[in-house]
Amino acid sequence: MVAELPAIDLNARSATRLNDYPWQFYWKKLLSPENFEEDAVKPDLVVQPVAIWNHQIIDGKALGSFGYGTYRLRCNLNARSKRLALRIPAPLTSYRVFVNGELLSEAGRVAESAEAYKPVRRSALLFFTPSRNEVDIVIQVANYLAYKGGLRLGIEIGYASPMQAYGMRYLAIDLFCIGLIFAIMLYHWLIFLLTRKDWSIFVFALLALNYFLLAFLFGEQSISLFLPEVELDLHTRLAAIIAYILPPFVIEFTGRLYQGTISVRVRQIFWANAVFFAVIAVFVAPVYFMRYNVFYYGGVGGLAALICMRSALMAVRARRPGSRLLATGLLFLIALTVYAVYLYATHSVAGSFLSMGFALFALFQSGSLAHAHAALEKHNTEMHERLESSRAALDNQRKQIEANLHDSLGGNLTDIKLGLEALQKDPRARRLTKDIRRLDDRVAGTIASLRTELLFLEDLQLAMKDFISGINLILLRRYQMAKRPVEIRISNETREQGLNIESKALLSNEVKIELCMILQELCNNNLKYGTRAPVWTITVDSERLEIRLKGRSRTKQKQFGRGHETLRRRADTISAFFSETTSAGGYSAVIGIRF
Repeated sequence: MVAELPAIDLNARSATRLNDYPWQFYWKKLLSPENFEEDAVKPDLVVQPVAIWNHQIIDGKALGSFGYGTYRLRCNLNARSKRLALRIPAPLTSYRVFVNGELLSEAGRVAESAEAYKPVRRSALLFFTPSRNEVDIVIQVANYLAYKGGLRLGIEIGYASPMQAYGMRYLAIDLFCIGLIFAIMLYHWLIFLLTRKDWSIFVFALLALNYFLLAFLFGEQSISLFLPEVELDLHTRLAAIIAYILPPFVIEFTGRLYQGTISVRVRQIFWANAVFFAVIAVFVAPVYFMRYNVFYYGGVGGLAALICMRSALMAVRARRPGSRLLATGLLFLIALTVYAVYLYATHSVAGSFLSMGFALFALFQSGSLAHAHAALEKHNTEMHERLESSRAALDNQRKQIEANLHDSLGGNLTDIKLGLEALQKDPRARRLTKDIRRLDDRVAGTIASLRTELLFLEDLQLAMKDFISGINLILLRRYQMAKRPVEIRISNETREQGLNIESKALLSNEVKIELCMILQELCNNNLKYGTRAPVWTITVDSERLEIRLKGRSRTKQKQFGRGHETLRRRADTISAFFSETTSAGGYSAVIGIRF
């Protein structure tokens, strides 16, 4: 009897697959080693290679998904008293393993009814030392959850040391992929939270989270290692839902990264399709929706990959940054996914290959995103340099215009004034004395206004570098030139916060200019309608800048004029707060802006 058993010559450095040896299969029988002692039990089938029981023919009938059975393999190893190891890819689903009559492993609860059955998804690496050359392997399997039941391909046996190292490769692949994807995900989450500018980074961070969960749930060892108590029903539903939303996520990211290559309508169709299948996975039993997963992965996932590849090729032709990296990552993902789908369809373990595909694609996508942003930063730097050059040229031009205005227009106005003064002394112009004086006053006012505006431009330059000092100088100079008293209150804390404004660039130059123009308008109105010394108060804290004006008014009107609306529109353009209050003989105004 022993001579008829298949002989297996173990390799000292690698594993030997047991797929192609004759496995006896006993349907609807949970047999223990003692049941085989008298060889009275006859197998229903001899499966070679070992396979799931779906579609196996017994008594003219094809077996379905649910049920239970026993697999048995007897062989000669010529490895008596040697420490060996047996590796079994996660059976479908609960199982017990006996070797030479000894119970080596049990996962879940194997039972003859769905009520007593408890499903678990877990691979096994079992060590034993046979006392004789003959080895008898008995595996009981029960399934009342998944749409496949029984043993899968990939059962291996070998010497303990190489088998342990060989078996750990699956765990190493899972953990490496999970760690890599987690690092990529965390990095891009931090980038988005710190910048909050590019929504493609946000979508990619969500996509990386999707990869992370997929690698965690599809990995052969990861889920049983980290969360062994998770119910297989919940695990199966979560894995399916996360897999369903992967294609629209990839399309959404690619479409946002390369605007115009994938239409919004196409993205919406994929999202609607994913939501439909996700709802099915929530409310329908796994035995039903899992049947169509392979078609979803091949159909919807394949179509999404082709659309994204087309988008990447369009970006390559347009020489968009990062497009070559993305296209390469898509090729890797497509190749590994096709192979994983093939393994899944042939009832083999595919999780590690999916995890590797997700990790490589996430790595290439991250590189593509980084390349695109590096190109954008380079472009922004070049634009900034050109802008600075333009600003320098404009500044030189402004100074030249100021000099020309001061020299030519100011000189001409001065000549006119001198001419008018000489004309006043001429006896022949006595009839025009009043008109000449009025014209002389107008020319003098024009000269003073020109000097005021030129000095305001100089003060504006100071405000660009130190805003608090700049507006302090603007107010002082304006009231001094008008020969009017003024009180300006600026605390030491405000001056210190002013330096903080400049160091952190809390106010842009555009906002500073608009604020200075608003202050100039308020100052002009106060000089025109106010009496006594007005009080200007400037306060700054970590959240806002506030400028207050309080003074007395010559008029007793309580309604605002057109200038009020002008000031409000100016304030709205920079998202500033502005208010005015008038009373009998009193006036106050507040302009504030948050950082």
